[in-house]
Amino acid sequence: HLDVGTLSVVTVFVTALLGSLLVFAGLQNRHIRALRWWGAAQILGSFGLGLLSLRGQAPDFLVIEVGNAVVLLAYGLLWAGARLFDGRRVLLPVIVVAPIVWLLACRLPIFAHGVNLRIVVQSALAAALIIATAREIWRGRAEPLMSRKPAVVVLLGYSALVLGRIPATYFSPFLDASQLLNGPVFALLAFAGLLFTLVMSFLLLNLTKERTELHHKINASVDPLSGVANRRAFLEGGRALVAQQVRERAPVAVRA
Repeated sequence: HLDVGTLSVVTVFVTALLGSLLVFAGLQNRHIRALRWWGAAQILGSFGLGLLSLRGQAPDFLVIEVGNAVVLLAYGLLWAGARLFDGRRVLLPVIVVAPIVWLLACRLPIFAHGVNLRIVVQSALAAALIIATAREIWRGRAEPLMSRKPAVVVLLGYSALVLGRIPATYFSPFLDASQLLNGPVFALLAFAGLLFTLVMSFLLLNLTKERTELHHKINASVDPLSGVANRRAFLEGGRALVAQQVRERAPVAVRA
């Protein structure tokens, strides 16, 4: 049994704390701007989750419309950080399109009074942004960073869980909003969101660490004046080549 209220509070504070740590790491490594965007996304997401957890204690406009719009905006910032990480330009319209679509949909009477329809639309918009983030990280796979593939797997797994709310809602529709908030589905999603935040924060920090180490390794192996491999890189490459030829039982030669 999971206490939904306690789990929601823990998720909000842990997400905000991890977001603050990402922002702090980004301030230390200003050349990696993606860290600040990812940190801002988590801080904003914690604010949106905090609003969602106030259902029944705050106006529906603030909880349903603004809360979900803020969460979608946080996913947009996560996507923008993934683009910045690999040096691609941030497209501001893409960041705000999902929150705008959500707020416009909330103006429809059938949407405002249908909890199941809101779940379907919000799940589809959130999953689209998460999948887009995974795609952006995967596009930079030419750079040998070990944390890229785990990050893509985690993002796709979480998007599958978010999309899973759509068939679950179709086969087991909610009769009212209180059933959604107090049911096991909300507790499961809150717990999954907490795990997703913890794992992704670790992977994102690891991505930046691996890139920094890779740059240091490249700089230590390349002559800064000519741009060619230095003596250290030549010897390391030679040892690797000799070891490979020994395994393959093939001759090796060096031409000056």
